[in-house]
Amino acid sequence: MTSIFENKNSFWPEYKNLEQQVLDLANQVSFCDAQVEVFSRANSNLILQIASEIESISKELYRRYVEEIKTEEEQAINQSEPEQAVNAGQDQNQPDEDDCEQQQSKKFDKPFDFFCLKKLDRKWHLTSKEISVTGVNFHFKDNFQSFAPLAKVYSKGKVIKCQWKEAYKALKHDNRAFIDNATIGNLMSALGALFVLNIYYRDLNNNDYKFYLNGHLFDSRVGSEIFSVNCCSALNLSYSTEMSDDSIQGLSQDSRNKSIYIKRFDSEAMRFFHRNECLDSVQTWINITKSPKMKPFLENLNSDEYKGHQLEEICLKLGGLELLKKIMSFHHGVKSFGPEGIRGNRELLLNTHGQIYETLKYEDFLRPIIPHE
Repeated sequence: MTSIFENKNSFWPEYKNLEQQVLDLANQVSFCDAQVEVFSRANSNLILQIASEIESISKELYRRYVEEIKTEEEQAINQSEPEQAVNAGQDQNQPDEDDCEQQQSKKFDKPFDFFCLKKLDRKWHLTSKEISVTGVNFHFKDNFQSFAPLAKVYSKGKVIKCQWKEAYKALKHDNRAFIDNATIGNLMSALGALFVLNIYYRDLNNNDYKFYLNGHLFDSRVGSEIFSVNCCSALNLSYSTEMSDDSIQGLSQDSRNKSIYIKRFDSEAMRFFHRNECLDSVQTWINITKSPKMKPFLENLNSDEYKGHQLEEICLKLGGLELLKKIMSFHHGVKSFGPEGIRGNRELLLNTHGQIYETLKYEDFLRPIIPHE
């Protein structure tokens, strides 16, 4: 049976409802470092609601982005097999209604933490994603400046465990006996975890929420009144006739792991940069063929004297700085830059740890130019 919420995002409105309850509570109790260990019945009720919502959205994210993708891959493999093998024994392998119901129920039995979130973490590094508390009515100085609310969420055994999850389990087991687990610290951490999961569910399923990038300005709250996200930049590039993620400079793996969003140039801008570099490369080669001073190089391209050396070094060796200026073309490349820096539209990419930029090759640029034989 299809849920009435199947094609509608009910998670984000529910998150905003829970966030508003925390905002209302912050008007009554001071949310600051000195109060992190303060516990209350109101905190307990909110932690139970928030963690229950975390369970639901974790299972739905797993269903959509792990289970369904795996099923599609299996179907593609089956379709590629010979038709005879597919049809062989079809009646014997046909599941009955009872089997279908059992398989459906098993989907809901999978633990949200050390199964669903563990699988999702392998795809998206969720346990490393960091956020900050920046709401105007929250006064933390040491806590929640930059924290990963999903860290250790699927840990088991004797290792250090996720505190808000342990608090949820204890409160769900016996609310009265374990009320001291219902602290402001656990409440903020649990809400932060739900916020991170909602961003992924929201942005992967709908473009209507992407209102937080306006030109070069980015609103890091991305719709929250309490939290701000960690965002890294892939705007510092090296320009060449082949451009890809390898062109990104200054972006460490650690920084990317912690970031929920990546600032990048859009596809149109990247193609503009690449085209300019390729045009300059073509013009540079034309300049080489026309220059008498470059004749030794053209006649001995694979010699040890030139092999492995940069073109700039070769120009300086054969004719000095004057030759270098005549050979190297930057006419088109300068068009990539304006008075305020690099031209081109920026956009935000949800960090799912896939490719940031498409790969652009020199051959792709030449293909429309070279006539078909």
